[in-house]
Amino acid sequence: MPSTSETSSASSSAPPSGSQTSTPPTSQPLSAPQPAISLPYQCRILVTGFSGSGKSTTALWLFLKFPPPRVVIDPGNSALFDLPQFFTTSDPTGASWGDHVNIRFVPLDPGDQAIYDRLYSTVRSFVQPPPGIAPRWPCVAVLADEAETCLPDNARGAGPAMVFSGRKWPSAHLATATRPRKISTSTRANLTHGVIYPLYLADDRKTIADDLGIPLRVLEEAMAALPVPVENVSNERGFLFWTASTRSLLPVLC
Repeated sequence: MPSTSETSSASSSAPPSGSQTSTPPTSQPLSAPQPAISLPYQCRILVTGFSGSGKSTTALWLFLKFPPPRVVIDPGNSALFDLPQFFTTSDPTGASWGDHVNIRFVPLDPGDQAIYDRLYSTVRSFVQPPPGIAPRWPCVAVLADEAETCLPDNARGAGPAMVFSGRKWPSAHLATATRPRKISTSTRANLTHGVIYPLYLADDRKTIADDLGIPLRVLEEAMAALPVPVENVSNERGFLFWTASTRSLLPVLC
């Protein structure tokens, strides 16, 4: 089992759309410098961009770099996350999880915020139980897809608390969002990394620029230089990779 100090590093070239593996398949040659990505368990990552940009695929690729235990929160019941090694359940209490260490949580009612709060509480209890109780898991990585649903801007409780303080457990947290301004502040304000596909709405670009401490002009110029897929013409796409520790914003093409 991994420890707090364990990290996973790999090339950051994103997998093609539809990939469901942690190792990117053969992709188009990259024409921009590709930053190395180191993912410690303390990381907090937001993957954002327009619908269909490839953000969920990229988030899954990053997420699978962490060994189990792993939990995917899948409000949309996406086929992308229906992986054979994952146990799919709508049980947020963990009572039916058994010895499974790859969990895909698909809620019966995606709009019920109490279900996500219960799930995050369960995950915390597995890694950081009350005094006198041995941890069930030594660490955990969580991927919250469609964070506007499971970690909305009015979210309170165990989910935002994990994003804010769960680095001490240890835990890693990744989230995807089409509209970053509609997710909880704690999810945006405690980032170690950002994966930013083009954002078409000005208020979303401003939200990301403010949260990452990047001048809006710099973000928009870098975003405008990214390739966008054109049907029947080109499937080339790209994102910006932001790292808090170095304050760097680098293009990644795929």
